[in-house]
Amino acid sequence: MIAASAPWLASVGVHAALLVGAVALWRASLPGPAAVGDLLATAGPSERRGTVTPLALLRSTEPARPLAQPQPAAVQSPSTLTFARPTPPPPIPPAPTPAPTPVAPSPAPLAPPAPSTPQRPAPPTQPAPPDRQADPSDPQQRPAAPAGPAAGQGAGSGSGARLHDPDAPNDQPEAQRRAVSFAGLVAGEGERPPESVVYVVDASGPMVTTLREVFAELTRSIESLDAGQRFSVVLFQGEPAPSGDGEHRSVVLTFSPQPVPATRGSKDRAAAWLAAVRPVGPSRPLDGIRAALTMRPEVVFVLSRAIQRTGGPTPAVGQALRELDGLNPRSDLSGKRPVSIKTVQFVDPDPVGLMRAIAAEHGQGGAARLESNHRVLTPRR
Repeated sequence: MIAASAPWLASVGVHAALLVGAVALWRASLPGPAAVGDLLATAGPSERRGTVTPLALLRSTEPARPLAQPQPAAVQSPSTLTFARPTPPPPIPPAPTPAPTPVAPSPAPLAPPAPSTPQRPAPPTQPAPPDRQADPSDPQQRPAAPAGPAAGQGAGSGSGARLHDPDAPNDQPEAQRRAVSFAGLVAGEGERPPESVVYVVDASGPMVTTLREVFAELTRSIESLDAGQRFSVVLFQGEPAPSGDGEHRSVVLTFSPQPVPATRGSKDRAAAWLAAVRPVGPSRPLDGIRAALTMRPEVVFVLSRAIQRTGGPTPAVGQALRELDGLNPRSDLSGKRPVSIKTVQFVDPDPVGLMRAIAAEHGQGGAARLESNHRVLTPRR
């Protein structure tokens, strides 16, 4: 409290000292007793009988007193003084402390997703065969029987049971493909097994007594194919000419326009298709070879009993080879032909040597002669 009143007390002392000094100067300016006496002596009686006696004259009768020394003004007790206390300046608010930024907790590590069971892709559907003329004897034009459950599997809908799709292709690697044999000839033995094969078979009139036997050998070869391989069948025969003069024209029948995967369904359809074929007309293997080369397979097996046994001129060997050379030319780099043609002369000897010449030029010598009892004579590979 005393420390807070010190400035105010000092201010009061200064003002009191100034006031005392002003009073002393005023008293010093008043006239003394000698001056008053001089004034009375010079004044007349009427002036001395005035009704008003100045204070100075009254004081002139009193002896002169020494001037009192100025006394310091009494300092009043702070408890009796009233004064306006200066309003203290508003306190400066402290600078706001920035609130700490909350740190988001680090997310817990996510658990690795559970491995999902890989789904096997659905097998591609078998392409529909091209439009053909209605033929009641063709089994491919008959409605297919509904597929039943595979052997050893129930018809229930359990997750572990799967029906067998006979047309599902098997993408088997090249190392697991099989060599293909037909009528004593083998393709792919000691070399890369073929991926696609086309069988060209004589179904002409001279085959009437042995066609079932040949088809049995053909079916056996098709059954040996793996599902990763593809095949087709071409039959060459003839039919009576529209002129009715006894001549026949060449006819080529194909199981499929392109090789198809050797699935169970394809093999069954091929067997049914062969069962409906009837031998007729002349034997013209070149027509069947031309049709097979348009499919661009890797291997072509040709089985023919005899060339041009009934009607028509016999083609020259040189002319036929030149035509085949244009259809299956050699590569300028490797010297190999894109299609290997292997020939089988069935029962009768080749009258002009065309089958052996074709095998020598296009099949690395793959030629053989086959008797009706499946005994191979003079096989050449």
